[in-house]
Amino acid sequence: MKLLNLMDTVASGLSAQRTRMEVASSNLANAHTTRTAEGGPYQRRDVVFSATVGEED
Repeated sequence: MKLLNLMDTVASGLSAQRTRMEVASSNLANAHTTRTAEGGPYQRRDVVFSATVGEED
């Protein structure tokens, strides 16, 4: 079971990194955007992660 826990941890880390990269690419793509579709100013997006503690088998 420890191998499965390890794989879950790795998958979670990869998912977090994918989210960070998507947000960074969105921020770069909109670096010179002055207005959103709604007319407001563009606000950069930030990713905030929190630690979770899982149960051990």
